[in-house]
Amino acid sequence: MSNASSPASSPASISARLTTTSTLLLERSRILSLSLPASASSQTQISKNFTTIRTDLAKLSDQLELENSGLVVGGGKKKKGKSIEGEFGRSVRELEERYDRLLEIFGEDEVGREKVKSIRREVKRSVASLFFLPVVFELAILRCFELDHPHLSKFR
Repeated sequence: MSNASSPASSPASISARLTTTSTLLLERSRILSLSLPASASSQTQISKNFTTIRTDLAKLSDQLELENSGLVVGGGKKKKGKSIEGEFGRSVRELEERYDRLLEIFGEDEVGREKVKSIRREVKRSVASLFFLPVVFELAILRCFELDHPHLSKFR
């Protein structure tokens, strides 16, 4: 991982905050299972945690995307031969999956479902996928003009 991410947005920090949020959600689930109302301050804290974690995950995801496109963030050296899902990439994906699973848990009751709407993670399409469709379209056009194309055989 490069030096660009602040300690607050490091994978280790995000993981610790996800664990804290998981503990808060567990306590909230216990209270709800007893048919008691969940604490408003606890729900607010959970929402705040999700909001800051979502922001930090987006930063890590952006950094990963830049590094995978060949740019080096924070003056680090680009490691040759590393795949798009190197150690840093895997840790970011795992954190995103944990975030999404915890968000599902938070949204299991009516109050949680309302709060989850505003703190869902924006799933980004990779830069490569943005260029994929035009390339496919261009290849389809080129195939139409191949000499051995079935529709062109009548012009030979």
